[in-house]
Amino acid sequence: MSRADWSFLEHLLEEGQEYSTAIGRVWLTVLFLFRMLVLGTAAESAWDDEQADFVCNTLQPGCTAVCYDNAFPISHFRYFVLQVIFVSTPTIFFFGYVAVRTEREKSGGTGRKPDKSSEAPKLKGRLLGAYAFSIILKVLLEVGFIVGLWFLYDGFFIAPKFECSKNPCPHMVDCFVSRPTEKTIFTIYTQVIAVISLFLNIIELIHLLQLAIAYRLKKRSAQQQDYLPWPEREPVFLTMSLCVLCEPSKFILGNEHQMVPAGEFCVFLEHFEETCSIWRTKLASAATLSRSPV
Repeated sequence: MSRADWSFLEHLLEEGQEYSTAIGRVWLTVLFLFRMLVLGTAAESAWDDEQADFVCNTLQPGCTAVCYDNAFPISHFRYFVLQVIFVSTPTIFFFGYVAVRTEREKSGGTGRKPDKSSEAPKLKGRLLGAYAFSIILKVLLEVGFIVGLWFLYDGFFIAPKFECSKNPCPHMVDCFVSRPTEKTIFTIYTQVIAVISLFLNIIELIHLLQLAIAYRLKKRSAQQQDYLPWPEREPVFLTMSLCVLCEPSKFILGNEHQMVPAGEFCVFLEHFEETCSIWRTKLASAATLSRSPV
């Protein structure tokens, strides 16, 4: 299996890296370098002579083929390839969902462009749910393949000799595997990397749970603030101030009857685009109601 056989899968995964968290990018790096690259270059050559050099001490026609099928229900290398493809599938589906959603927003005429300055787009709402669901699927598939390999071959070690008495073998015959130590090393390596990937997925799930809880608390706090009168609401301070530009007029501020230019009234806002119109309306109303007579 050549390196070019993985190009399509790698292209899809690389395109969606900007929609992953930092832990998700680490998982993609492990997938590319320590799984795909190793399978495509080194691991394949270890199983090239898998069936040709499987030798049994008998000349009975068909006995060697039956014993090989009994010893290896599925090739280790093909099993590893299926493992990588199935584990990568939820991530590919998530990136496809993001692509469809982005195209739908563009066709809707929102005109918003993704924020390239941040580390990754904010995960919340349905996007967060879809991302978490893809990680849960990866965890289940990873665990399933690791456990399946263990039960399929009674462990991760490849024995150098197999005893077989299947029909049409005339008696108990001994069959020998080529390079069992090398194949055992690659098998253990692939499953260790799979466990590392599983550990990264679990950490990312915990991180997404923290994001979801923080988003819920923030949303609930914003809803509670909406029910409070304006004088009782807590101000929100950021690192930079945003000035609300109003029409040049004068109004009476509070009960002190001070004349303050409306254009100099600045507030600290958390979401400028969403609340700017509200502040404009309230400042204009205050200026109209409290305008002193000429």
